[in-house]
Amino acid sequence: MCEFCRQHGSDNTKWYLTPKNFDLWKAWREDPLFQRVMEATFSLAFGEGMMGRFKILDACFDSLNPPPDLINSMNEFNRESSIIGQILPLEDALKVLELPQNFDVKIGLTICECRKLWGGIDEMVCMHFQPVCDLITQKSLPVKEYNRYVDAEEAKEITRKAGERGCVQWVSGVPIPYVMNICNCELPYCVPLRNHLFPRLYGPALKSHYIARVDYSACNGCREKPQCMSACSFGAMRFSRREQRAIIVPSLCFGCGVCRSRCPRGAISLVDRETVETVRDEW
Repeated sequence: MCEFCRQHGSDNTKWYLTPKNFDLWKAWREDPLFQRVMEATFSLAFGEGMMGRFKILDACFDSLNPPPDLINSMNEFNRESSIIGQILPLEDALKVLELPQNFDVKIGLTICECRKLWGGIDEMVCMHFQPVCDLITQKSLPVKEYNRYVDAEEAKEITRKAGERGCVQWVSGVPIPYVMNICNCELPYCVPLRNHLFPRLYGPALKSHYIARVDYSACNGCREKPQCMSACSFGAMRFSRREQRAIIVPSLCFGCGVCRSRCPRGAISLVDRETVETVRDEW
């Protein structure tokens, strides 16, 4: 299991599916650290610091060999913001969205700040849980509105449609283990995904508990145009011309499951990361 699950899961349950980690109102009332970290994080992550973060990240990607001060500045921001989480497949994201209602925690449908600030796109695909979505509206932030509260079924339907079109789901906490939101994002907009594509940048998301596997008896290589390759946000897919098959590089796979949904032959599945010896401890 990952470090979060070892510390904050219960009865061999993943940390983001452990019910007590959704009792956010109790944490808000009784845990002073939770409130301080929340307020500080959202002032930094959604305020002017976010714009600075985007400029630094763009500068890193615009250069083949960015100077150390750029890398250090971005890594410092990522760590100070305290936002950290984990990639997860669609089916786990749908389970997460069922749990807040057990603690009278509402789900706020929110503009994706990555799309808004990077692409000028107003798209409601991120789900912040109370009191996070309420806290966002109290601050003078570039992205401060949540459109409306949604129930679990509508939240799941929005997430399901995002997954079908190739979005990656990730769950985050501020601080861990409190489950803060479900994001549905994609390249080139998503800040966490872009961080993971640059070797020296600190990535805020752990890999999922799964890894993709190709059934070579079912894969035909899509006539040398495998759809799974273009769908992968992490560069984990390869194509073997000799074998005429798609190949997954285990060390690069985050287990998001997007390649699985794009395969027209159902040749890709997700297996438990811990069953694959070479990557069982790679998070």
